[in-house]
Amino acid sequence: MICGISSPVIIKAMAQSPGLTPNASFSALNYVLFAFLCLFWGSTWIALKTGVAALPPFFFASTRFGAAGLLLFLATLATREFKKAHWRLVGEILLPTILMISVNYGLMAWGLTRVSLGVSAVVNLSTVALSTNFFSMVWGQTPVSPARIASLGLGVSGLGLLFLPGIQAAPDAPTWVGILAIAAGACCYGAGSVLLRERSVDAPPRVLSALQSMIGGGALFLFTLWKEPIHASTWSALVTPPVFWGWVFLVLVGSVLAFTLYLTLLPRWGAARVASYAFICPVIALAEGMLFAGEKISTLEGAATLVLLSATWLGLRLDGK
Repeated sequence: MICGISSPVIIKAMAQSPGLTPNASFSALNYVLFAFLCLFWGSTWIALKTGVAALPPFFFASTRFGAAGLLLFLATLATREFKKAHWRLVGEILLPTILMISVNYGLMAWGLTRVSLGVSAVVNLSTVALSTNFFSMVWGQTPVSPARIASLGLGVSGLGLLFLPGIQAAPDAPTWVGILAIAAGACCYGAGSVLLRERSVDAPPRVLSALQSMIGGGALFLFTLWKEPIHASTWSALVTPPVFWGWVFLVLVGSVLAFTLYLTLLPRWGAARVASYAFICPVIALAEGMLFAGEKISTLEGAATLVLLSATWLGLRLDGK
């Protein structure tokens, strides 16, 4: 999930919250909210691509999550959701958060400097769904079944279609290395989300998301200070349009507003139906990449995209059972 918190944890937290009982509401308003959710999260990729093209990638990702986490934290204070006891969760969620936020989004931002935004979205979101399925089977949270194995095999095949030609043609080419980085980060997200579910963290979803964003963004910023050259000119570049407006979009719309829409839809539709954003958002990212960034999708990339999205659909369908 773009905001950095796994839906199983949100479900558990919402189930324990008063006044949030699931219902089968399929009103027109819900479809409108879902359309905006997909549009917002699907459009984060072009904003990310703009940011990492002008700024060090780890720096851009860390400031985005740090700011989003702070805003969410202030929101939980305003609604009195955050309690002093919640600070005790930091140690419990530290490792999953490092995997889900710091590693995943750090590698994603780095990979985006080498891969088109459309392909990046497909690789990340499909690999998140597939790896979550894989690790949930490894941890015994979901049963092993031929259909789940088939979805994983289909996903690996799709990634292979993206990897192998680039490796054979140019072993040192940046594109396949970027794809590998994005896929590896997404696998870390999958492992972290399953680990978080395993630990049965008990807190309101906005509190968890705020803590994860602040911790993950903070850890990533420490890595930035060690690995990337950050100068006054770096901060100056951040506040120059269109970089700044892309950053603002990621913080306010991609994180805070879209997450609110997600939480609104979750008790109405259920996790499996809302999770179909992972199938729709890559298509939006691909379209925006072609329309606004002049990206072109090769026949092989198109075939790989179809395979990966099919694997994602199958994985999400199995998750809903």
